[in-house]
Amino acid sequence: MAPGPTTTTAQFAAFLATGLQAQGTPTHSDADYTVPVTVGTIESTLTDSGLTQLRAETSIDIPVTITAVADPVTPSGTSSIQEDVPGNVGAQIGYAMIDVFGLTCVGIGASWFAAGKGAILTNFPSSTAEAVACTLGGIVIMIWSVSRILREIAKQAPEMQAKYDAYIAVHHPDKVRPKPEDEGQQP
Repeated sequence: MAPGPTTTTAQFAAFLATGLQAQGTPTHSDADYTVPVTVGTIESTLTDSGLTQLRAETSIDIPVTITAVADPVTPSGTSSIQEDVPGNVGAQIGYAMIDVFGLTCVGIGASWFAAGKGAILTNFPSSTAEAVACTLGGIVIMIWSVSRILREIAKQAPEMQAKYDAYIAVHHPDKVRPKPEDEGQQP
């Protein structure tokens, strides 16, 4: 029941507690909305000529802000989804850290050529021989670590290719590549 001219205070309180949902407000929505409210007053004054009534109405829209609440997740079965995490990520990260060390050595050695003294570390390198050794050592370390990273990635190639082919078969069946044993056959 919507409030009207004869609504009592208790009825209006009950409307505020339960009636807003019945007025067409969004259910299970994150959209903000407004509630139109009209308040009317009647003032009665007794005069010599009789009873005088002054009526006034004010209408406003009260903004309502919705705060979304996430419903709890309820598992309904098992999932066959597996994450596409490469097999040995720890080794790749370790080799990447060694690569960063090699890059740092190159930077330290090369700083001597740019500044004529150790610009990154104080008093190192202090000679051309130390600068060349540090730079070349850094380059060797970087090449070694990058080769190890590529080796780890190459180990994953068959597995990742199979996952890619399965994805293409499901989502783009018209672009499926022929299998190696099918390549020699004519359609």
